[in-house]
Amino acid sequence: MTADEQTVFEMINDARATAGVGPLEWCDGLYACAKAHSNDMCVRGFFSHTNPEGEDPSDRGRLGHAGSYTFTPIVSYPYVRINENIAYGYSTPAEVMNAWMNSPGHRANILNSGSTHIGVGNCDQCGSHWTLNFGNRW
Repeated sequence: MTADEQTVFEMINDARATAGVGPLEWCDGLYACAKAHSNDMCVRGFFSHTNPEGEDPSDRGRLGHAGSYTFTPIVSYPYVRINENIAYGYSTPAEVMNAWMNSPGHRANILNSGSTHIGVGNCDQCGSHWTLNFGNRW
């Protein structure tokens, strides 16, 4: 986890605490999925929850990859669902959090009391593609 990813994780839990919602736990599987999706969007030049192969966040988590990036599948960590926030063009944690918190849908994902775990991924190359993957256990 990079310093910026750690900062966003902390900012998310601060926002949840302010809203009276419990903190999210870090999940390495969701982190790998989020990180790979951010890198994939940058490298292949797309910006979408669905990659060019038609895989959405749940597909990528289940299959254990995003684009050409591979990691350990999170199948062993059963989620009821995986929600996702993405952003592009924000180079600092404060900028991306401000954008997400001012967007009703993104804010709802961040403050969703049904989510229990999170992974925050920022592109290694450009630093301006962000992905949050939220999950909750069975």
